[in-house]
Amino acid sequence: MSFLKNARIRTKVLSLIIPSCLLGFGAVLYVSDHYKATDTTYADFITNDAGGEINMAIASQRFVAIVYDAYQTLAYDPDTAGMKRAEDDYQASTKRLFDLIEQTKTLLPADKDVLEEFAAEARAVVRITDDAVKAGAANDNDRAKALLADADGKVATVLPKIREWINNYSEAIDNKRGQLSAETDRTILSSLLGLGVVFLAGIALSLFVTVRGITGPIENLRGRMLSLADGETEREIAGVDRRDEVGQMAAAVAVFRENAIERVRLARDAEASRSMSEQERLQREAQKAQEAADTKFAVDGLAAGLQQLSAGNVAYRIPTPFVAQLDGLRLDFNASLEKLQDTLVQVGQNARGIDAGANEIRAAADDLSKRTEQQAASVEETAAALEEITTTVKDSTRRAEEAGALVARTKQGAERSGEVVRNAVTAMRAIEKSSGEISNIISVIDEIAFQTNLLALNAGVEAARAGEAGKG
Repeated sequence: MSFLKNARIRTKVLSLIIPSCLLGFGAVLYVSDHYKATDTTYADFITNDAGGEINMAIASQRFVAIVYDAYQTLAYDPDTAGMKRAEDDYQASTKRLFDLIEQTKTLLPADKDVLEEFAAEARAVVRITDDAVKAGAANDNDRAKALLADADGKVATVLPKIREWINNYSEAIDNKRGQLSAETDRTILSSLLGLGVVFLAGIALSLFVTVRGITGPIENLRGRMLSLADGETEREIAGVDRRDEVGQMAAAVAVFRENAIERVRLARDAEASRSMSEQERLQREAQKAQEAADTKFAVDGLAAGLQQLSAGNVAYRIPTPFVAQLDGLRLDFNASLEKLQDTLVQVGQNARGIDAGANEIRAAADDLSKRTEQQAASVEETAAALEEITTTVKDSTRRAEEAGALVARTKQGAERSGEVVRNAVTAMRAIEKSSGEISNIISVIDEIAFQTNLLALNAGVEAARAGEAGKG
């Protein structure tokens, strides 16, 4: 208890503020570290677990696509563009399958043995489909069909294992997601509880130090001053041995007590000196009354100041000066209250800083929850985008089929137009031939007419020569 008695009020307040700040700062670091660890765990979960599940889902599709691409080689003749495309698709699907398995082994090292078993079974299927593709490229369809039938049987055995692993891992991911959410909730709750305990402990310690080291002694001193003002001078002044501001005020009150005792002694001396002259007695009594009034004024002023201080009014000051020998006490009292007010202002500022730190912690917790919700929303948006892409591909396929039908109808129209043109050309040639024949006929008729005219002319000449006889 020597600290509460001897340390100054500023030191007592700082002894509460500094540890509280250090505890608050340590609590903030502790909570921040837990939030960081939780965030890192969740990021690894999204990157590794969810990524591994997606890779294996795609790998199961590629596993089926390998057999489908191998079957396509049966639909095309060797050395055709369709055969080349089917072989390229088969090679791409095979490479993609094993790349996905290797990536998943890197993301999920704990499942490396199971994934390696899947890869070995897939390689066994690929060896069969490789032979089937070679047979199909060589137009040996019977052997290719037999190999592909064998591959179908192995795929029917391996594929359910892969899908079962995917389903089990999906359930494990859901469970882990729930565990991470629960861990986040526990971190938030434990952080808030820890901070609450720290703050309650700081408040309790502050109240203890304040009551035992500041307000309690001041209240006791105020009561003793009131009793001293009533003339009770027998009891000692408690707190004179203190080294803080309360001890200084107790020392000043002890001066009042000594003055009161001295006044009593002087009263006794006055009683004993009744033989003195009346004038001298009156002067001494007047002086004693003045001293008593000055002392009572000073005691009442300090009592009023201590009462205001016990009520929490640290802004109160004693404005009226005391007598010269007692005014130093007033100045010391006012100075002590000035220091106490400054210290309490600093306490308020530090309390607001601690409150701001708590608000930042709460904001960090809210931000972590929002990030969790945003990542879940991103996964849902990705699924919606994939569904829209699938719809777009289906629409594109339908429109391509419609365009193909339109091209076919256009081709048929063009062929019919060519036939009409060829018929028109043939008709024009026939008309041209008929025109030539008509021209020949007209030429013959012209020659006949010319010969007829010539014969008529000859007949006219012969008739002229015959004269009258020839006219007939």
